[in-house]
Amino acid sequence: MQKRQQIQLVLAFILACVCFIGLSWIWGHSYIYLVNNTSHARTYRFINSSGVATSFRSSDKIVKRVVKNDTYQIVVQQDSKNFFAVRKTQGLLRSISIDVGLVREKSRSFVGNNPSPCAYVIGDAMFSAECDGSAYRIEKHLPASGYTPSYSTQLSSNNLYGELAGMATTRAGDYVALLKDVEGLAGYSLQVINSDLVGAERVRIDALDPNYVYEIRPYGNGVLVYENSRADYFYINPVDMSSVRLRPELPRQNGLSIAGVRTHKDDIIILYSENSTTENLNPENDMTATTELAGTSEVIVYNKQKQKHFILPNIYSSATTCGQGRLCAIGLAGMAVYDISESKPRKLYVIPGVTDMFETSSSNLRIVSSLGVMSYNPLSDSGFYDYTFGDYRPCGFSPAPGDTYLLCLVDIRQDKIGLLIGDGETTETNPIDKIVLNVLRSETVSSVSVYRNLVIITPQYYDSASRKARDEKMVQRDLRSIIDKAAFPKNYVVISSADL
Repeated sequence: MQKRQQIQLVLAFILACVCFIGLSWIWGHSYIYLVNNTSHARTYRFINSSGVATSFRSSDKIVKRVVKNDTYQIVVQQDSKNFFAVRKTQGLLRSISIDVGLVREKSRSFVGNNPSPCAYVIGDAMFSAECDGSAYRIEKHLPASGYTPSYSTQLSSNNLYGELAGMATTRAGDYVALLKDVEGLAGYSLQVINSDLVGAERVRIDALDPNYVYEIRPYGNGVLVYENSRADYFYINPVDMSSVRLRPELPRQNGLSIAGVRTHKDDIIILYSENSTTENLNPENDMTATTELAGTSEVIVYNKQKQKHFILPNIYSSATTCGQGRLCAIGLAGMAVYDISESKPRKLYVIPGVTDMFETSSSNLRIVSSLGVMSYNPLSDSGFYDYTFGDYRPCGFSPAPGDTYLLCLVDIRQDKIGLLIGDGETTETNPIDKIVLNVLRSETVSSVSVYRNLVIITPQYYDSASRKARDEKMVQRDLRSIIDKAAFPKNYVVISSADL
């Protein structure tokens, strides 16, 4: 009898353990349904809050996955179309249904090679210069021709002088240069310029202290010129060059130092964080980071003399408003999204892998992850990638007129290119930049120069392995085969320099 009771107790214990494990599993898992309009082979990527990605392919119209409780960035790709959403699961095998609305990546065109660190698009051309360098040394990147690849040159028409402190494109499409005089009476000036770097009348802004370094950003219908250490902020209208001093409040928390200033539509967003090594907060420095850095940040949102303060429980390197009642802040673990519709901010989720963000001239926010540049709507927690990097590495971003922007990219040969991302969708299943990247993989190719719809491919006549010259006719034959296989779009003119 006693033995039977012992067996029953053991069985009851085992059953309780099984029930506990089962209930724990149910408590800690959820269903995610992805609903597609059509049945096509697509790649699905689930990225959890630790940045761990799980990928698979499926052609089902409805894709069902059981996942552990977490916040997921879900990316769906089909050729040049994509979609992403961020969802936080709730456990108890509750279901989340997501309608997958695939959107094509944005159009893109090459606008020059090897831009300097500070690059801009003015008119339809790329200009670049050393940051804080001489304004007279700004170079224009000229298109490839039938005989020469794309190259850059200084314009004789350039009537700018002094140091270039920065450049901004306003909502109205004006190009405004902030210049620091280095000869005569020191000070700062603003100048509206055209695509030939010819400026209108140069207007000195006496309120700017020449002993400090000012920056410029688009803001409202004009520009914001500011200096961080003194909390010096000026709104300047480029039409009449009138300036108004703005007076954002200082942080209410003690022991904080300024970490950055951003503008978004009519908002000025000023981020203060604990005096830590904020340069180490960029997620690119630690892609394995899964938790945010503990500490305190304070965000001041200034809008038409109205100001709001938000205290955040972590240390961030960059922050901006990103939709009605939303704040996006980049920290060690990626981008945190907060609900700021009330006086106390409420963290909604963190998108891992986000390393940067910027605003286009039409005031639309773009966020940059390890995969590419995203158009993101925080109110719907979804969006799409304007551009996916593939095997390119990003080296900079710059707003261009309207909703377009300039991307600096490093290719597999470690050369820099300038790519203008348009506001329309690409019509190509295999975009031109990815075709060029595949052509560069061939040892037969020395270089590829692209400008707009002209492609010039230069063959490699020297074999670095054998240290001998290659047979010229064989190189030309191989190059022609590479061009044929690359399947360049019909609207591109492809020229081998060997045929010139």
